Amino acid sequence: MLPKVLRIVGKNYAVEKMKLADNYGLCDDQIQTIKIAEDIAHGMERDTLLHEAIHAIDYCMQLKMSERQVCGLGTAIYALFADNPELVKYIMEKPKKHVANPAKEPVTKKRPTRRSK
Repeated sequence: MLPKVLRIVGKNYAVEKMKLADNYGLCDDQIQTIKIAEDIAHGMERDTLLHEAIHAIDYCMQLKMSERQVCGLGTAIYALFADNPELVKYIMEKPKKHVANPAKEPVTKKRPTRRSK
C-alpha cells in the first residue's frame, strides 16, 4: 500500500495518487507533496515513489543532482532493496542495547591491610 506521508530529512511529504498526463510522478518541494500516477504498474509505482523521494532529498540537501543521476540512483536503490530483502530487514532493525562486558565485573586489586602492633 502506498504510504500517505514520507518523512524526508525532517519534513513530511504528502503522497497521493492522481492522474498525471506526462509523468509517472512529481515532487513539489515548495508544498512538500509527491504525486504518483494512478495508472501505472505496482513495480513502477514503487520505483517512481523512490525516484520522487530522491528528488526531495536532493532538494533538502542542496545536492543539485541531474535528472539522470536521480533516475540512476532511484533505479539502483530500488533494485538493491528488491534483490536483497535481508538488507532492508537489517537496516530497519532496532539496535540492541549495548552492554559492555555484561558477564564480567570490574576487577579491582585488593590492597594489603596493615595491622597495628
